[in-house]
Amino acid sequence: MAKKHVALLLGVTFLGLVIFTLVFFGIYGRYLFSNMLSFQNQEPVLHQITPIYGNYQLVWERTDLEIFRDREAFIATGHRKFIAVGRISSQQYDAIRIIDDTGVTSINSICPSSVASLGDLIFVGNCTSEVTALDFAGNRIWKHSLPNEGNITRLIASNDALYVYTEINNIYRFSLAGSLESKLDLGCSSALITAQAVYSRCGEGLSKIDLPSNTLSWQIYLDEALYGLPLVEKGHVIFIAGREHRNLQVFDAANGVLRWRTADNDIVSNVAVQSDLLFYLTAAGELVGKEIETGRIKVSLQLDTDKTENRIFAEGPHYLIASQDLLFLYTGDTQQLFVIRITEEGR
Repeated sequence: MAKKHVALLLGVTFLGLVIFTLVFFGIYGRYLFSNMLSFQNQEPVLHQITPIYGNYQLVWERTDLEIFRDREAFIATGHRKFIAVGRISSQQYDAIRIIDDTGVTSINSICPSSVASLGDLIFVGNCTSEVTALDFAGNRIWKHSLPNEGNITRLIASNDALYVYTEINNIYRFSLAGSLESKLDLGCSSALITAQAVYSRCGEGLSKIDLPSNTLSWQIYLDEALYGLPLVEKGHVIFIAGREHRNLQVFDAANGVLRWRTADNDIVSNVAVQSDLLFYLTAAGELVGKEIETGRIKVSLQLDTDKTENRIFAEGPHYLIASQDLLFLYTGDTQQLFVIRITEEGR
């Protein structure tokens, strides 16, 4: 009889533990699941700009602007508008997006892979080796196909030509009217071409080849990685390089002599040039504008971040692009586009 009572007591105790466990984990599980959903649906805290040095004007701003690509070849600017190409993942289609303070105009496009703009034209390259020129209303002006070249990885529009970079490391020169003028045999596509010279990363370091003589003007060896193509502005060659941190280096375009460089900035954007200033964004969320000639800081704007979530500002991608008087800053972690004018007091 005693054994039956003990067995009954153990059974009741076990059943009570089971019920308690189910109830506890049911309530706690719902709490966890609710918190997970809340965390997933929580919108990131948007950045706010705080001036540290120099003056600026926030012309307009957009939020919830998704840019799917991860390098600056997918953005351009023209007619005081921001242009981005690529997949809009939330809507599952490819598009060219023309963005201004009034809204976003989307133009359907087959796998666009690069974009450039000059004057009244937008040039778009795609994954099927096609280059198309459009006006800002989306009307096609001309189209050219390059057989078996894969993605058009980069487009650079200058005043006299359009340079087309392909996936298999070829570079083609087109007239702005759409005629194929030449194929440039450089051995690789890591080169910036201007009317006077080629600035090449095809070997070790960086070299300048004068045109049309094709003679080597200078060559420098850099014991660190170079990121992207150099910029050539105001007689200077500008590029990002580094080992642990991405820093800026500025050389004299005439002789290859180092003019100045940054240290431990950890740049997380590309470099944009406007007038006599160059701009970049650091991992600390500082938008810096420096004189090209001297490296002296003329503008410093701080983008406040959400410290409570321990969000790393290096999460991106982050882009900078400049027009004649506007600076476009896109922050990929919050999908914000800031359109800024640096005032004369900030120069």
